[in-house]
Amino acid sequence: SFKLLQYLAKELVKKPKFRVRIVANKIDLLPKDASMPRVKGWIAREAQLAGLDKIKIMDVFPISCHQGKGLKPVSDLLETKGVPEDHYVIGAANAGKSSFLNRLTLRKRRGVGRVLSEDQSGFMVSVLPGTTLRAIAMKFQQTNIKLID
Repeated sequence: SFKLLQYLAKELVKKPKFRVRIVANKIDLLPKDASMPRVKGWIAREAQLAGLDKIKIMDVFPISCHQGKGLKPVSDLLETKGVPEDHYVIGAANAGKSSFLNRLTLRKRRGVGRVLSEDQSGFMVSVLPGTTLRAIAMKFQQTNIKLID
């Protein structure tokens, strides 16, 4: 949401070394003929209007946790040499943050399409907002990279 982006921009003014990337979940809810480059451009412009001036179109990653689409570019980004070890996932209630982390961390180990009930080491997900009640950290694959929900 725009207010969340504004809040994030305000908080990050004090922390200029933080790199922000936007993972936009639930693209499966967009019309089938939606242009992903235009969607990415719109999201980048909204982030810039909210105060995240450094956001570029290449910092936007549209995904669908439900369908498993768009996760590979995010995974590739995390596997890049020199990437910071801690990554924070923030967003509105029921935006799919925990589903995103489950898909991302289980994708290579168990394969795309596996559900949480098959491996209880993931994050709890629910249709109800506010299921994740505190920060939870999970390692990304066999690296020192930590994903924090």
